[in-house]
Amino acid sequence: MQLSAWLKEEVGTSYRVIYMKPHEDPEHAIDRCTEIAATTLQR
Repeated sequence: MQLSAWLKEEVGTSYRVIYMKPHEDPEHAIDRCTEIAATTLQR
């Protein structure tokens, strides 16, 4: 997830960054992926 956030920080709003959760993640069955928004980045 952190790598996805770093990528979003680099590309900004030019691209959509989607984090695909691994099958081992308990939340995978509920929500298979998460879009990384520019507003969720921590500095």
